[in-house]
Parts: sequence; structure tokens; C-alpha cells
Amino acid sequence: MLVRPEGSLPGVPYFCYATLFLMVLEELMFRFSVRSLFAVSFVIAATQFSSAGTSYQPPSGYENAVKGIKFSQAENLSEDYRLQFKKCDEQNVFRGEKMKGYRRCYNDRYKDPNNLNGLIKFPSGAIMFDAKMAVDVDGGYKPCAGTPGKTDLCPTTYIFDQARGWSEAKRKKNWRKAYANSDKLPYLVIPWASGRYDADPKEFSKLTGITMGDVGVIVYRDKVVPVLVADGGPHNKIGEGSLAAFDEIGVTRCGKRHSEYPDYCTEVLNYSLSKPVLYFLFPNSAVKDATPENIYEKVSAKAITLFQDLKTD
Repeated sequence: MLVRPEGSLPGVPYFCYATLFLMVLEELMFRFSVRSLFAVSFVIAATQFSSAGTSYQPPSGYENAVKGIKFSQAENLSEDYRLQFKKCDEQNVFRGEKMKGYRRCYNDRYKDPNNLNGLIKFPSGAIMFDAKMAVDVDGGYKPCAGTPGKTDLCPTTYIFDQARGWSEAKRKKNWRKAYANSDKLPYLVIPWASGRYDADPKEFSKLTGITMGDVGVIVYRDKVVPVLVADGGPHNKIGEGSLAAFDEIGVTRCGKRHSEYPDYCTEVLNYSLSKPVLYFLFPNSAVKDATPENIYEKVSAKAITLFQDLKTD
């Protein structure tokens, strides 16, 4: 049974009140949706504003090498992630876990801070960071045919296609044909392994899109050196290059060379270059049909082209 609304006028049809009610309800819903949309838009805009753009500028003395690169168009990739390296430098803590042994970023006798001052992404997808450069000898003469240090390994994470089907024993026996050679090939190491720690070992790759086989360049003052991403290191350390990478920037880390094969280093000066090195890395840039004989030429051609593209974008 329908009941006439209290205060209604006699003779006014019920559907008029229903229509009026629906009109008021529609107006209220419209106003609410507009306000909600405005609020959501404001939040999105604020988020974009906070992440867009970067204040990073290259250090003094690097201007010529990076001239033309529009750093203002880049954005900070992840301040939270970058600050984990800073925390490791200061407290030996990364993602809430205390680093021990060789994972430590410093101790009373040995200081090797990451010095990560920038981690940015360009509109093209290129990644750049500014950090120290430690020494990696993996894949070279010293760990494969000489006397390896405590943390030196013969294998590199990167393996040439021709050696993928080989056993580990065969690869080590034919290391020159299987691995990226630290003595001869300028390569980089990226955070890759967390060992017994709980942190995501591939966090760097997931954030940047960079993986084994990609190419890049390192910049040290006026030197620009093409490099291959060829090895993986501790998840809490960033900035590491091969012996050949050090040679190419003019800061050798070889204390003594093989008497018969001077390309090979037998004694390594195992300390980092603490002054800033700029690392430009390009996702999905791996070269095809790479062999130990052509890898340097292929990497150089592609890396330099991509680096020059940053100056014209």
C-alpha cells in the first residue's frame, strides 16, 4: 500500500515526487563523483610530480663526455632502493639485514663504500648511475689459470652461446672460449646474488630492466668506454668493472703482468676507484651471435650508438 509522503500536496501525483527524488539523488551522485575524480587526479598528479625529473648533475670534469645529454628529462628510478646502498655504506645494513663478511660495505680495516649518488632513468629507458668502481677479475687469467683470491671465480655469469651446452669442467678448461675475459674485455658487474640473505637478488634487474648480455658505457672524466654487462655480484654492492675496463679508463689495477703473455695480469691491485664513475646501461640491448673473437667490436658499435642517441633525444 502506497503512503503519501508527509507534507505532500493533495492532488500531486506520486510519480512527481519520485522523479524529484531521482533528480536530487543524481545531482548528489554527480557532485560526489566529480569531487572523487578531482581527488584521485590530484593524488596521481602529485605522485607523478614527485617522481618526475631529477636534480642529478654529473660531477665537475665530466662535462665534455656527457655534453648534450639532457639529465633534466630523466627521473629518479627508486630513491628507496638507492638509499639502501647508502645505508650499507654507513651501517652495513641492506633491506633491514646486517651484512657480514665480504658483504660488508666497510669495516675498520677495509672501506669500500658504494658511493651511489644517482640512479636515474631516461625517457628512452636508458639507466644511469654514479658510483665507485671495484675490481672484478672473474673470467680472466688469475682465477682461471693462475692463483685466485678468496672471492675470485673462474666463471662469469655471462657465458658465450658456444659454451652453453658444455659441462662446467669443460668450460673451465676452455675458459677463454666460455667466459667474459676480465683481462681483455671491458665489462661491468651488476647486483645479482643475495646468497643466504632474504633480499631479492634480482631487485636491480627488476627495477632497471638490465640483465646479462646488455651493453652500456662507463664514463670517467673525459673517457667513454663501451662495456658488456657480464657478471653478477652481491645484491648490496654496486659499481664494479673488469681489469680491462680499468685499463681503458687509464687507471690500471694490474700490478704485474705475465712474462710471456702481457695481456694477462698475475698480480691485481685490489682496491676500488672511489672517484665517481658514470654508468650508462641500455635494457634489451644484447648483441647477437657474439663470440670471444667479435664481442668487443659488437659491444662497442652498439653501446656507442645508444650512448650518442642519448645526446639527440
